Amino acid sequence: MSIFTKSLLFVAVVFIGYYIITTVFKFVLENQYSKGKDVSFPYKKFISQLDLLKMRMTVAILVFGILFSILISILPEYVYIFVVVATILAGVSYFLPLWYYKIKLDERNTAFQSSLLDFTMGLASGMKSGQSLSQAMESISHRLQGPIVEEITTVLREHRLGLDMSEALERLYQRMPCEDLHLLVTSI
Repeated sequence: MSIFTKSLLFVAVVFIGYYIITTVFKFVLENQYSKGKDVSFPYKKFISQLDLLKMRMTVAILVFGILFSILISILPEYVYIFVVVATILAGVSYFLPLWYYKIKLDERNTAFQSSLLDFTMGLASGMKSGQSLSQAMESISHRLQGPIVEEITTVLREHRLGLDMSEALERLYQRMPCEDLHLLVTSI
């Protein structure tokens, strides 16, 4: 095989792969956004749904292109096998960003749950000293660190904008589902 033939083959495979991936990308976007579905997206603290989808597609395209180029330059006789291998590895790499953000979300949930006891104790102390619930939550948010501060701030902001405190706490439980928080929200 001459270099010109290899180059033409590579360009053809890249264009076909690009066409297939963009078609799938458009199909996924149409299904998620044009039908007006309210899809629950747990990673919205880190990345938007559209950006995550773009990142996943980009990683898959890059892995496919780079791997296929390397394999075809080493052994050009096995083109069909390399297309299958590169496609399988690109499919696996499509899920890498999702796994990364899943790990980040689990770390955030763990940090939230570990500081929930401090939040509960501070809330009880603040209310015993005569503060209202929102005042106690605000004073606690200045002393704690991590994701619980973000969530307390969100609850207080929702309450200031007119949402009932019990509903704001229910929304907190929907964002950060954990059994201890459910008991706290129910008792409040």
